[in-house]
Amino acid sequence: MTYASIMVYTDGDEASDNRIRIARALADQFHAALIGVAAGAPRPPIVAPDLIGTEIEAEIAAISAELAEKEKKFLKAACRADGQTEWRASHGMPNDAVAEEARAADLLVIGREPSSNDPFRSLNPGTVLLRTGRPVLAVPHSVHELKAKKILIAWQDSREARRAVRDSLPFLVQADEILLPQVCEQNESEAARASVRDVAHYLSRHRIAASPGIMLKTTGSVTDELLRVAAFENSI
Repeated sequence: MTYASIMVYTDGDEASDNRIRIARALADQFHAALIGVAAGAPRPPIVAPDLIGTEIEAEIAAISAELAEKEKKFLKAACRADGQTEWRASHGMPNDAVAEEARAADLLVIGREPSSNDPFRSLNPGTVLLRTGRPVLAVPHSVHELKAKKILIAWQDSREARRAVRDSLPFLVQADEILLPQVCEQNESEAARASVRDVAHYLSRHRIAASPGIMLKTTGSVTDELLRVAAFENSI
């Protein structure tokens, strides 16, 4: 299994440049097509009725200029020798446009936080995650490189976790080390142990070795426990 097409959402800022570089590196790694996407929608007019048409036209012209600038930055950052690069732009709400365009991609790369609070110009990561029906890689603003050599699978026996493992197989097969913990209550330990064993066995059939294990929940939340493990493993 691999990714044949990778799509990256472009805002036009420094964080967006980092995402493009990451998406380009992934496209090179998986020999995939790279698709840049951006969108912006006209805001509701607030002028007198007889001036509405003029204001909308000016807004569309401004959006077109913004999208053209984003395309230029994307093509410059994503320049590839194999020519498998594509650009898509839309005069629509970013959430709607990206949810629609994502049908052309195996993997969507977006920012982990919105670039602004303006829904007419900015993507909402949570909304996109729920609407695209595609694996989504959410990149923090400060990250400019992705190695994914050590991967932690925060396992919970849920539909979402099962899909996440299945959709991330191209990353998992190339990792050097995979940790597979589940945080559980004391009375859930037996079921959790059986669950992570099954997942480890599933991965082994894809020639992927993972280290399964369980952690008993203490006073903190499940998220706190997982973040603690991730921080410890990252420091090794």
